[in-house]
Amino acid sequence: KYEINLIIDATHPFAREVSGNVIQVSRELSLEYVRYEREEIDLTIYPQEYILPVSSYKAAVKTARSFNKIFLTIGSNNLYYFVEGIENPASRLIVRILPSSKYMRKIKKMGLTPDNIVAIKGPFSRELNQVLLKDYGAEVLVSKASGKTGGLDTKIKAAVALGIPVIIIKRPDLDYPRKFQNIESLIKFCSK
Repeated sequence: KYEINLIIDATHPFAREVSGNVIQVSRELSLEYVRYEREEIDLTIYPQEYILPVSSYKAAVKTARSFNKIFLTIGSNNLYYFVEGIENPASRLIVRILPSSKYMRKIKKMGLTPDNIVAIKGPFSRELNQVLLKDYGAEVLVSKASGKTGGLDTKIKAAVALGIPVIIIKRPDLDYPRKFQNIESLIKFCSK
């Protein structure tokens, strides 16, 4: 109907199912597919004893189990992995989420209380991250590899300053036909 010949997938780096569906549709309709994704952060610039990369939420839970107070900055969609996989989650998990009643209800259904919740909207500076980690007694921080746009750099800097390790859940590995991490390059490609 609209004579579309190019699809630009700019979904969240962890929206694996959406991207997979878009890739499939682009192939079925013989449309060009382009992935635009937030630039990843080079984790090698940080002291490696604080960086704990894992490939999945399940692996993150396994790594987090050895810590008593776990500060999660992963949103609410995959929180159930931690609630189900961590012994005594109500006494060990702190969850930073957007201040929405929808998310609060969801977390309450999982058995967590307001004592487990930091409901706040970013962006977050290194200083604010540091205060939250310190005030909640975090022993480990769990984050997705969301890039600088997702605030990963300020989370890591805050944690490292406090001597707190960071479990980083790597991005899903999809075979993107064509991928850009620079908006100018994407615009140049689309202008051809």
